[in-house]
Amino acid sequence: ADAEIGGGLLPGFDHLVIDEAHHLEEAATRGLRQEVDGPGLQALIDRLGSERQPGLLSELRRQPHLGASDDAFVEAAPLAQTASERVHELFGLAVGWVGSRLSDAERREDSLRITQPVRDDEGWERLRLAGENATTALAALDTAMRRAVGGSREWLGGTEPDQGVRELEIIRGRLQAANALLGEALLEPDPNRVYWFNLAARSENLVLRAAPINVGTLLRERVYSERRSTVFTSATLAVGGTFDYFRSRIGLGTAEELILPSPFDFLHQALVCLPTDLPAPDNQDFDIGVEEIVAALARKVGGRTLVLFTSHRQLRDVHAALKQRIDLDDVLILAQGIDGQRRPLLKAFEEAERPLLLGTSSFWEGIDVPGERLSCVVMVRLPFPVPTDPVYAARAERVRDAFTQLALPQAALRLKQGFGRLIRRSTDRGAVVILDNRILGRDYGKAFLDVLPPASRFVGPSAEISERVGEWLLQA
Repeated sequence: ADAEIGGGLLPGFDHLVIDEAHHLEEAATRGLRQEVDGPGLQALIDRLGSERQPGLLSELRRQPHLGASDDAFVEAAPLAQTASERVHELFGLAVGWVGSRLSDAERREDSLRITQPVRDDEGWERLRLAGENATTALAALDTAMRRAVGGSREWLGGTEPDQGVRELEIIRGRLQAANALLGEALLEPDPNRVYWFNLAARSENLVLRAAPINVGTLLRERVYSERRSTVFTSATLAVGGTFDYFRSRIGLGTAEELILPSPFDFLHQALVCLPTDLPAPDNQDFDIGVEEIVAALARKVGGRTLVLFTSHRQLRDVHAALKQRIDLDDVLILAQGIDGQRRPLLKAFEEAERPLLLGTSSFWEGIDVPGERLSCVVMVRLPFPVPTDPVYAARAERVRDAFTQLALPQAALRLKQGFGRLIRRSTDRGAVVILDNRILGRDYGKAFLDVLPPASRFVGPSAEISERVGEWLLQA
């Protein structure tokens, strides 16, 4: 954020240390992302005032000490009404059009990336014209607001404006940003940015978002180049023994590199189990196999198991099946999004006698449950990025081989993060079970095996997994 506005948020500094640096590209993308939604934008405009409800403009117009800008306040009021109507028309049209496009896709997508084929759709022209009308109305309102703010400050001289004028300035700035995004996304797209609509499930709240496709250039020009030194540190930066992938994603050229050995004795602390007979992840019977193995592990280990999913749908289905099992009556089964969110779920997991926790994305890292409270981690599928994610899809189009240059290294690092939930202290001991048979049956499986620490390993029938894990834990 400091780099984006040209400095000023942070005091001057020459040396920068970025911890958990594997998040840098994602964090920079999120920090530079812009968004606007219809209800939020309309609420901002309606604060100025409408036909039904007087607002900030009429409040300021009644203040005698701002008399020099009285005409500007009068002029802005109907322009605010027009802008509100045009924004309502735009987002009303967009909700219906985007909703129909997502339904036609015959899959549970909630995002529609605005690509050239989307712009070529017969319904896009109506949306573009509505966008043009909305941006024109917002620009006219901005001109009147500029006169109102300028007149107020001129009338006040050097006196600090009151809260009302400051609020008007804030609203104007937000409307300018929203209008710029609408104009860019709908009328004149920047080829270096990706745009998409997000339509929340079972809702008509449509959000228009934009993000940079490549954050490396900005980071290099506005962050690294202005420092005498920058240090990137994380337990999950290297893939295949190199930092090539990380450097390519964050715009880093030559750098001094150091990979330190782990302080843990993984060979004696961790067991990696790879079942050989489960169906492929896209097989309809895969969830049944997941349920059976998780149930067997929970019984053998006495709960104390974290199951990591990549799909909310699959988590819900497996959770429902596990809850029906009478052989798990003494196990507290917790699921993200069903029994709560991350923090209360972790607290319940740590306090329960026989807990089994099912989680998705946020549970793959940043969890620290040392000791016997967590003895087994199950990773259901290899954590590849979602190919239809708008930002990922846009970046995939910019590289020669998206699978090997983006998807595979991202997933390998994610798998390594998932493994890292198990061994947190030198006295910890436990097992990691990976249920996705692609790690053994596909050529790229070696990339995943190579990022795992040198732990003990069992490769064999799924029916033997729980016994092997139980024996391993008894050896402690």
